[in-house]
Amino acid sequence: MDFYRSELPISEITVRINSFESIDLLCAMGEETTNRKASVRKVRNLSADSLEVNVSKRDRQNASVPPSQGRPKMPASYGLKKERTKGMVSWSTANARLAKAHNYWIVTARRDGRVHAAPVWGLWLHNTFYFSTDPNSRKGRNLATNPNLVVHLESGDDAVIIAGSAEFVTDKSSLLLFANRYQKKYQFRPDINDSQYGIYKVKPRTVCAWTEKNFPDSATRWVFQT
Repeated sequence: MDFYRSELPISEITVRINSFESIDLLCAMGEETTNRKASVRKVRNLSADSLEVNVSKRDRQNASVPPSQGRPKMPASYGLKKERTKGMVSWSTANARLAKAHNYWIVTARRDGRVHAAPVWGLWLHNTFYFSTDPNSRKGRNLATNPNLVVHLESGDDAVIIAGSAEFVTDKSSLLLFANRYQKKYQFRPDINDSQYGIYKVKPRTVCAWTEKNFPDSATRWVFQT
């Protein structure tokens, strides 16, 4: 429908902005076409970015305190010298790898302790990892009884490992942010209104990273405030 040219009296117009969640624009019966035109323009100016502002500000506040850096706990046989800091991975490097990765391995545990691993697509935003899985999947059922999990990037040569717990995302602004960034990264947009697309976020307790070519000197651990 061309809202600018329509002469039909309408009580409600739904405008879809940049493939985002529908935004209801209520127009009174018999409104002048010019008034409807101005209203539609106003809604269109509510860009996708503006829908992310509140979420981004809140998450940036959560990410404003940098994680504390140190060495991971490893057996003495690994040869790690905890007093040495030379060769450690920088947080900016680990952060970039987490954001750039295409596939992420999710490791969860069943109620009886048996573990399950599966790759997913995901997003690293403001020190938080987001991913989607059907709540009825093995991952989803495991997380319903035990939210603790490990997230591992594909590479074993340049390892980055998140340990934390998953939360089901229900906040509409967070869901819109996820859908927007997910579509940009993967050219696929999850339907946030479809119950099959359960969206989860993982707040890390720790992140560990190292490189194979410089192990164990590169072994680094970051501890996050929870």
